[in-house]
Amino acid sequence: MRPRAPAPSGGGIGERSEYGPAWREELALLFEALPPRIASAAQAAAADRGDLLEVVLDLGREPEARFVDGEVILDSAPVATADIEYVVERVGDFGDDNRAGIERTLHR
Repeated sequence: MRPRAPAPSGGGIGERSEYGPAWREELALLFEALPPRIASAAQAAAADRGDLLEVVLDLGREPEARFVDGEVILDSAPVATADIEYVVERVGDFGDDNRAGIERTLHR
């Protein structure tokens, strides 16, 4: 799940004028698709660091947020099947390339 980011500029996501309402709406949709424990950690990390590139949910591994300047582990509990199912229920069908889109957004 990768939000398409404008050029990086530092600072928190919600405070950047160049991101605008559309970008904040896309992030809100992304966070809504994540399991609550991961969503709140991702929101906090994004607000603190800015420049969120992607959230990685690999089964059996710690959930991770990737930023321009590094990664943040979002929770020490590994991603479980229930976490993946939670996301799949919210983003719809996956294609042959193992990607799915969130309606009304520009990212996959």
